Amino acid sequence: MGGVDATMRVERIEKWVYFYAAGADTGSFLARLASYAVDTLADGHGSRAFILSARGKIQVGFECYRLNSAAHILCCHAEQAETFTRLLDMYHFGEDFELCPMDVTQAYFTAGTADQEPLSQFHIGDMNALDYAARTCRFRDRDYRVLKTARYGHPVYMIAPVAEGPDPLLAEFSLIHQTDIGFDHLEYERIAHCIPSAPNEFIDTYTPLDIGALDGITDGKGCYPGQEVIERTIALGRPSMKLVAVSAQTRLKMNQDVSHDGRVVGRITSCVNTGETASIGLAVLKYRSADLESWTIADGDLKKRPLSSE
Repeated sequence: MGGVDATMRVERIEKWVYFYAAGADTGSFLARLASYAVDTLADGHGSRAFILSARGKIQVGFECYRLNSAAHILCCHAEQAETFTRLLDMYHFGEDFELCPMDVTQAYFTAGTADQEPLSQFHIGDMNALDYAARTCRFRDRDYRVLKTARYGHPVYMIAPVAEGPDPLLAEFSLIHQTDIGFDHLEYERIAHCIPSAPNEFIDTYTPLDIGALDGITDGKGCYPGQEVIERTIALGRPSMKLVAVSAQTRLKMNQDVSHDGRVVGRITSCVNTGETASIGLAVLKYRSADLESWTIADGDLKKRPLSSE
């Protein structure tokens, strides 16, 4: 599989859920919980963030997009949505904050750049410079939320109408001649670029530092659950684990043990087949073992893989 070189239509990504967060205290409330200083985001900007346990382990990873000071869009994997809403409810103590699920069944997903069709019609070319971004756009007397995520290693945009019901513009977009790509292609790109994500790497076994998710942490940020563990680990300069890109001439399996010299040193967290008898994946390994060039799995050898340069 290759990279995403032109605008492509993406099948609806049902594995992620979206919430509209409204209220004057939204930014400060989320910042009190999150590992990233989301209250410092500028309008139209977004970021990944985590809510951690007291031990610094990941309870949930999410994306936060600021539309304006009183409106944000939050996004997390469907498998972590219940945990996410439970944590927000648990820490909510009367702040001006309201969370509402977004209906994205009519949304249009596309991979590419903002200056190509159909995105160019929204005049959002400045989004090209951002990994995570969001806008409310007015087009043909209708309002749309446009979100950009970098969770797959290539930009993927969601265009969602604000109004309920069938949308004529998105119906037009469906007729534009574009190559169709599915979630499997996006997952390949994510693994090829060694990008950790939910639910595979965002689990309570690891800290964000263990999986290299530094873009979801603001170093030196004020108090949040797990802060002391994160800051202590940063000060030491080395987490206990490390995310590594790997490949094998066999079919890798999720949660498969990875060994060296007869000892288990980690496990496979993500994998995708690249041929009948080959695959690439991500493994979280003990830090001292992560610098090796090869390891063993139950049915063969595991090799360190160079990252995609695309």
